[in-house]
Amino acid sequence: MAAYALARLNHPTAGGLLVLLVGTLNLTSLGMDLHVSRLRYDALTTLYRTATPRSAWISSAWGPEFSYLWPGSTALMMGTLGNEGTQAVTSEGIQGQAHAFVLSLKENFCSADHVWTTDWTQAQASTTENWATHFKLPVTSIEGTFWRGPGDGPVIVLSQGTPVYTYSPKRQHEICEQLRALP
Repeated sequence: MAAYALARLNHPTAGGLLVLLVGTLNLTSLGMDLHVSRLRYDALTTLYRTATPRSAWISSAWGPEFSYLWPGSTALMMGTLGNEGTQAVTSEGIQGQAHAFVLSLKENFCSADHVWTTDWTQAQASTTENWATHFKLPVTSIEGTFWRGPGDGPVIVLSQGTPVYTYSPKRQHEICEQLRALP
């Protein structure tokens, strides 16, 4: 309202005050966003130091935040299914990508010392399964692999943003056996 009133004034000082007001509000917001992002970066950097090259990150999207810091392997649904690479976008190519993702899941759940995620959860399962269907990935190949709750493993709550969920060795083994049983 005040900005509107200033803009209606036909005076050079009013325009300058308007620019100063809008600029100050934008810089304050940007500064707060940078602070929150820095806190998230610091928390994840500390957390990633506890991972090993044999740790795995499972995601319905493209990868862990600050993926260049992640020391382990990944199984990235959209990163695999949405990237046909050199294959032509044909039904065979799409099926090949779906197969590659399932193999990646199996490799990570069966070989990793720890499996981590922020979004491969039961709470996100319906969205993830919709994406899988879109990319011709049989939903049966990913059902039962989602982190379901604290009984599946610890939740690491960070100071900012989405928590990181980890699979217990027992749950990881159950999922590995389920994936090995797939045709």
